[in-house]
Amino acid sequence: AEILCWIQLFDFMFAKMTLLLFAAPEAPDRPTISMASETSVYVTWIPRGNGGFPIQSFRVEYRKLKKLGDWVLATSNIPPSRLSVEITGLEKGTSYKFRVRAFNILGESEPSAASRPYMVSGYSNRAYERPVAGPYITFTDAINETTIMLKWMYIPASNNNTPIHGFYIYYRPTDSDNDSDYKKDVVKGDRYWHSISHLQPETSYDIKMQCFNEGGESEFSNVMICETKARKSLGLPGRLPPSTVSPQQHQPPNSGHNVLGAGAMVARSSDLPYLIVGVVLGSIVLIIVAFIPFCLWRAWSKQKQTIDLGFPGAGLLVSSCQYTMVPLQGVSTPQANGLRYANGVHLPVHQGANGHFPPATIGHPAAKPQGYIPDEV
Repeated sequence: AEILCWIQLFDFMFAKMTLLLFAAPEAPDRPTISMASETSVYVTWIPRGNGGFPIQSFRVEYRKLKKLGDWVLATSNIPPSRLSVEITGLEKGTSYKFRVRAFNILGESEPSAASRPYMVSGYSNRAYERPVAGPYITFTDAINETTIMLKWMYIPASNNNTPIHGFYIYYRPTDSDNDSDYKKDVVKGDRYWHSISHLQPETSYDIKMQCFNEGGESEFSNVMICETKARKSLGLPGRLPPSTVSPQQHQPPNSGHNVLGAGAMVARSSDLPYLIVGVVLGSIVLIIVAFIPFCLWRAWSKQKQTIDLGFPGAGLLVSSCQYTMVPLQGVSTPQANGLRYANGVHLPVHQGANGHFPPATIGHPAAKPQGYIPDEV
C-alpha cells in the first residue's frame, strides 16, 4: 500500500512538472489580408512561441461584419511550414475579419488578434502579371545517396498577391560553372516541398528555385548547397554520411522575407523538450527503484517486531534446578588428604565413628537424630 501511494505521488508531481515546463503554443500575431481573386483572399501570419513542443498545424477562422455571430472555420490542418493560405468562397461586397490558432501536442493556442476588416471587392478580369520575387528555400537534406529533399516558403504579398501556378527547381553539381548543366523539376500547385532524385552519390549540388504563372517566371531564389550521401561498399563498414549543413544564406532584401523567415524557425521542432522529459522520467524511475527496497525492509522490520512481542524468548521459561547428592547407607565416605567429605563439603575426622556417619548428618539436614527430646536443652 505504501509503494502504491508513493507511485501515485510521483505521477502527480510529474503531471504538475509537465504543466509548468510545457504548454500549448502562444497565439500567432495578427494576420494580414490581401486579395487573391474576386472571391478569395490570402491570409498571412507569423507564429510565436511553441510552448515547448513543435507546432503541428494552424487553423484559420473568419467572421462577417454585417452579422453578429460566432467565428466560422475557414480551413484547418495547415502544416507548420505554410504561413499563408488562400481562403475561397467568400461573398462579393462583404467585409470579413480573420484570426489564426496554432496547435501542438498539448492543445490549441488562444486565437490571434482579429485582422483588420477586409471587403471582398469582386474585381474580375484581372490580368496575370509576371511574379517578381521568388520563393525562399528554408531546408535541404540528403535522404540517401541519390535523393535530396528541400522545403521552401512563398509569400504572395511579396508579388502584390499575383497568382502563381507552381515552382521551378533547378539543380547542378557544385563544381560546374556552366549554366546549361542545370536540370529542372516542375512542382505545380501550392505544395511547399519536393524530393530531387536520380542524383550521383557523394556529390554536392547547387539548388535554386523560381515561381511562375502565365505571365512568366520570377527572379531566382536563394541558392542552397547540399551533398548526397556516400554509397556503402559491400563487405566494408559503412561510413558516416557527409555533413549536409548548408552554408548560411543571406535572405532576400525584402523585409517580409526576413520577418517570416524568423517565424518559420520558431515553428520548427527542437530536441530540448524531449531531453527534459527523458531526464525527468529517468529521475522518477531511479527514485522508485531505490525506494522499493526501503519499503520492503521497513515492512519486514515491523513484521519481526510483531512476532517478538507475541512470542517472547524461550530462555525466560526455563527454571533453575538444584540437585543434592545423597549417599547410600553403609557406603564409606571417601577421604582426601585425611579429610572426610560428603555432598562436596569437607568434614572433620572426629565426626562419625568407624568411618561412618549417622544418616541424619549426611544428605538429610532436616532429619532428627535418634533419642531427640524437644524439651531437652
